[in-house]
Amino acid sequence: MEIFLWMIIIIIVISLFAVLFSEKNPIDRLIVEAIFSDETPNFREPFQPTSEDDVRIWIRTARKNVDRVILHLEGAFQEMKMQRSDSYFDYYLGIIPKSKTTTLYYFEIYRKDKKVYYTKEGVLYPPGIPSKEMFFTVQPDWKVPTWMMGGVFYQIDVDRFYNGNLENDVVDKEYIYQDRYATKAESWYEYPSLESQCEFYGGDLAGIRQKLRYLKDLGVDGICLSPIFVSPSSHKQDVQDFAYVDPHYGTIVSDGGQVVSKKENQTIYPEKYIQRTTNKDNLLASNEELEKLIHAAHQMGLYVVLEGNFSFCSPFHYWMDEANIYKQIEGIGAYYQENSLYRDYFYWKNKKGWPNNSSYEKWNNRKEYAKLNYDASSALYATMLQIGAKWVGMPYQADGWKLIAPAKLGNQVSTRNHFWEHFYKQIKSANPKAVVIGEGKAVDSIPNEKGFLEPISYFLTGMNKNSTIFHQDRLGNAAYFIKQVERQKKNFSDISYLTAFNALSHRDTSRFLTRTNQLLGSVKNRTQEQAEKDINFQVYKQAVMMMMTWP
Repeated sequence: MEIFLWMIIIIIVISLFAVLFSEKNPIDRLIVEAIFSDETPNFREPFQPTSEDDVRIWIRTARKNVDRVILHLEGAFQEMKMQRSDSYFDYYLGIIPKSKTTTLYYFEIYRKDKKVYYTKEGVLYPPGIPSKEMFFTVQPDWKVPTWMMGGVFYQIDVDRFYNGNLENDVVDKEYIYQDRYATKAESWYEYPSLESQCEFYGGDLAGIRQKLRYLKDLGVDGICLSPIFVSPSSHKQDVQDFAYVDPHYGTIVSDGGQVVSKKENQTIYPEKYIQRTTNKDNLLASNEELEKLIHAAHQMGLYVVLEGNFSFCSPFHYWMDEANIYKQIEGIGAYYQENSLYRDYFYWKNKKGWPNNSSYEKWNNRKEYAKLNYDASSALYATMLQIGAKWVGMPYQADGWKLIAPAKLGNQVSTRNHFWEHFYKQIKSANPKAVVIGEGKAVDSIPNEKGFLEPISYFLTGMNKNSTIFHQDRLGNAAYFIKQVERQKKNFSDISYLTAFNALSHRDTSRFLTRTNQLLGSVKNRTQEQAEKDINFQVYKQAVMMMMTWP
């Protein structure tokens, strides 16, 4: 019996030694699970450096577990020094010298003869080589507004939010656009028609101002307005005048003129529409209405971001003036005369098509979107930079721009990139605290569809964002969900990730609640009643919870 006990003791001792000195023993292996760094203030100081700042970079490792840490910069490296410790971790420090250009960096960590790399992708084991796309980034003089980080925004489709001023409502047959009469919905609650871009419900800026207390009590930090500038459509992405708020959203102080009618295939001049949208008193009063709204929002601690489409304009715009609205006001539009001041503002397929040259390039072959030619016109380029700065500067002081289709601007990539770089600088010069949201490099962050909207939609409903495809294999698939989120997150800097627009749906997608019934289709082949049938509020609540707790 005594011999047996001694044998048990010897086996236990041998087992303990095997554990203590095996590769799996945390004392004698590189504990990769403890290695961490990112681009937040916890591991970078200053968080948003200028070109005059040396940048202190930290990385965390397990306590007394690492022999060396090397900070790799482009074309250089430095030995990092262990500066402080706590009960569980050591913290190593490196210094990136001040620079006027972007610096990329990653880490190399040693324990005895073991080596790993650390990038935004996490721990990488040799013989793998760190990918430059996954390096951490220091971009000097890039100031992302801290107020955006973690903020909750309410997206407002202005026409469908609240009617606060009945006097500015569109009236039936006020004008014709895209071969359709403008109409006013008889009831706020009636369904929109299939072709609803000329159908109006009467929402306006006064309505938003009257509901600011409701929005504040709801708990939002800011509002993002759909396009508000003069435009013949309800979505107002096809802008008629970038310099003024549409009086149908603002204030009409000078009214009058006839609505349109058709007689013997001739259309009566849209007198009422022209009076409302070109009269300077109306335009200035409408700009003042926006100023009042933003000021009232700021008084309540709410931010106001505008949506802007700088890539196209409406053929109603006085630069084109296909509807002959501005002939007596702004000169002859490019549609009518080859020698128009604004000819170079557009791309023309038929160089000899005047007068009435309808060969201007259209986005997606849609007539309401005349593509603007930034490649040829320096005057257009300068004007649009001024427009961008105007609305974030005094006296309006909007808190930034959410850009619509910035990747469609111009036809040359170099022109596009240069414009958005200049636009970003112009905005920050006019209002350093303003934010710029959109696809591209010269932005603070992006609308996060790939890394938020789509993964959540697939995980909870199996549906794509437009309700045209159902993926059974993605419904409830946690592995696929995590993979997509993590893959997209690696494309962000940490600063951009914290300011991304994470929405479940927007006006260019089907509504998330509609997707919960897993019915494929749209208003083109389904009724509104079908869209409402079997919607699942419990799934919708799960989506909202995920959105509100998103890191």
